[in-house]
Amino acid sequence: MRWPIFFDLEEEEPGAFRLPSRRNGWSVPEPWLPLSTLLDPVALYEFQKRLLANEQVLLARKAEHIANRFKDYPVPVVPLVTEDLELVTTTFRRINSQGTTMSEAHMLNAIMWAREFDLNRELESVVEHAESVGWASLDIQSVVDMLKALTGQEFYKARLETMAELLREDADLLDRLKDAITHAVHFLAERCLICGMRALPYKYQLVALVAAAYEVGEIAGEAAARLEGWMWQTTYCELFTGMSSGRLRSEIAEAVGLVAPDTVVCVWGHEVAPLEFYRRGTVRGKAFDLQLARLRPRDMSGQELPAAELLANSAKSPTSAIIPKDRRQTDDPNWPEQLIKPANFVLLPTEQVGELREKLAHFDSNDAPARAILESHAITEEAAQVYAKGELEHFLRLREASIINDERRFIEHEVGMGYLY
Repeated sequence: MRWPIFFDLEEEEPGAFRLPSRRNGWSVPEPWLPLSTLLDPVALYEFQKRLLANEQVLLARKAEHIANRFKDYPVPVVPLVTEDLELVTTTFRRINSQGTTMSEAHMLNAIMWAREFDLNRELESVVEHAESVGWASLDIQSVVDMLKALTGQEFYKARLETMAELLREDADLLDRLKDAITHAVHFLAERCLICGMRALPYKYQLVALVAAAYEVGEIAGEAAARLEGWMWQTTYCELFTGMSSGRLRSEIAEAVGLVAPDTVVCVWGHEVAPLEFYRRGTVRGKAFDLQLARLRPRDMSGQELPAAELLANSAKSPTSAIIPKDRRQTDDPNWPEQLIKPANFVLLPTEQVGELREKLAHFDSNDAPARAILESHAITEEAAQVYAKGELEHFLRLREASIINDERRFIEHEVGMGYLY
C-alpha cells in the first residue's frame, strides 16, 4: 500500500510532514507539497505555478529548496570487492547498525537467496508450525539459534555462510527441526506448564530442548524426568544470564546428553533463596508465575483457570495484586515494599481480582467452595480470616509463609536442590 505523504510548506521542520485524514475529508491544503513531485520536474513545476498564481512566491521557492535537498542528498556507495559473502554480510550489518536492524535471519537469507528458495518464508513456516502445536510467540531469531545449535555454530559469532551451505546440502533439515520443536514444546507443556516464549525463563532452554529432541524424538520416561530437573535447576540458578557463547554450547550439549539412557545426573550444590520482590518478566519472576500455575488456580466461579495459556499468551501481566497500591494499612514507610512482594500477587485476570477481594473481605469458613478457590491461590483459611478483619500486614505474612513452604517442598523434593530459609 502506498500512502500519499506531503510536506506542509507553512510549517517548520521537522514536524512538517503530513498525511490526509478522514477528519478533514481527505482534503489537501494548497501549501502541502506532495513528496511524489520532488523527483518529477514537470509535476513540481505545475505545483509551483499554482502557488505563484496565488502570489505565494516564498512558498514556491521553498518547494524548490525542498526538492533540491532531496535531489542533492548524498547516498554513500561502498563497493566491496570480495567473494567472501560472510565478510559482505558482516560489513553491511555493522554499517547499518544505526538504521533498520538487520537480523541474522536477514543476512542468512541474503546469502542463500535464490528464486526457487525463500529462506525467510521457510523460517516463518517453522514459527507457524510451532504455533500449530501450541507454542506461542516463537520468533525467527530463536529459530536461527536452533539452527546454530543443530549445525555446530557459535551462538554469538556464527559463520552464516557455513550455515547456509549446510542448509543447501540438507534439504530436510528444517522439516526435522519442526519435528524436534513439536517434541520439545509438548514436553514443556506437559512437564513444566510452559506453552510459549513469554512464560519461558530463558530462550536457550527451548534451544537446548529442541537439540535434545532432534537426537531422540519424543522426550519421555527417565529422559523427561532428567530434563525436567535440568529445566528447573537452570531456572532457579539463573544459569543462562550473561553466559558466553562457549558456555552456552557446553550447557546445551549437557542437556542433549541427559537423553542418553546411561546418563549419570550430577547433583547441583546450589541453594535457592526465596524471592524477595516480584518483578514480572524476570527469570525468578517467571519461576514464581509457574509456581502459581502449579497450584491450579481457579476463577471466582470455581472453574480451573487455563494457567499455562494465560502465562504464555497474555501481553499484559496475567498476575494481579491482591492489595492495591493506593490502599494504606499503616504509616510504616516499608508498607509500599510489602505490596511488591510475591505474597501480594495471584495468577488471576485483572477483571476478577475485585471478586477475590470481596471473597476475602466477607470470608465465611463454612463456605467450602470459597475455601477451595482461595486455597488454589495459596491463601489459607487463617490468612483469609485475618484479611476479613482488616489485618493486611498479617495476611501478607501468612500468605508469604504458604508460598515459601510450597516453593521449598518443590525445590528440595522435585528439583533436588537446597533451599535457604
